[in-house]
Amino acid sequence: MLNVHIKNNDMKALQKPLVLSFIFFSSFNAFNQARPDIGVRINSAEFNRIQLEFRKPISEKYTMRFGLSQGQSTGNYFSNISDANDSLVTFREKSKVGINFDFRFGFERNLSWKNFSLHGDLIVAYNKLDYHNWDSYTIKDSSNVWSQTPSYDPTHPNSARAVEHYIGGGLAAGISYNFPLSERFILNLNLNYTGLVRFNISHHETADNLNEFFDGNGTTFDLYTSAGVGIRYVFVKKEAKSGKG
Repeated sequence: MLNVHIKNNDMKALQKPLVLSFIFFSSFNAFNQARPDIGVRINSAEFNRIQLEFRKPISEKYTMRFGLSQGQSTGNYFSNISDANDSLVTFREKSKVGINFDFRFGFERNLSWKNFSLHGDLIVAYNKLDYHNWDSYTIKDSSNVWSQTPSYDPTHPNSARAVEHYIGGGLAAGISYNFPLSERFILNLNLNYTGLVRFNISHHETADNLNEFFDGNGTTFDLYTSAGVGIRYVFVKKEAKSGKG
């Protein structure tokens, strides 16, 4: 007869991979059984005005999140008088338009309060800023009537432009309230606090005869709060219909 003896140390060595395997397959099973959802959210922040988000629960408490955001700002405008005489007033018009894209990855933890959760995301972002400066005029004619020229004339010699490109990254954290509207739809409300570092990687100027633009090879840091509201669709498996006897 062949006797096989297993020492206590060997048993402990075998227990570790068994426990890890059990945790792995339990998590994998929970990942497959949980119902994912996808949603669209409108945010108050210009950096991520519209956000598409996919969520997948990985346990009873935690959910994995992936998001794509797009934002645009067109409200930066400034005008001042650069020259004036009895028959002509020259205004220097300045505008800035920004477009933003980012990818977000993070996790969400359900709280003991019903339908509330905390979330945190890593952000990789791209930002483009487009600056335009130009002249407009208010002219007095021979009848002493003042009239305004078109506000923007890109062919004017004093029309100038600069374009900058940024890449960056950051963190976002916040709290969400997810209210089930039905089996398939969830109303989502959230508050966020975001920190974003952006690096200027490109600066290009066109016809800057007045030297109004500066090469912005710098770094910017933005801290902002935002609120959002959106709808999520839950992927529910259809139950097979039983055939009639």
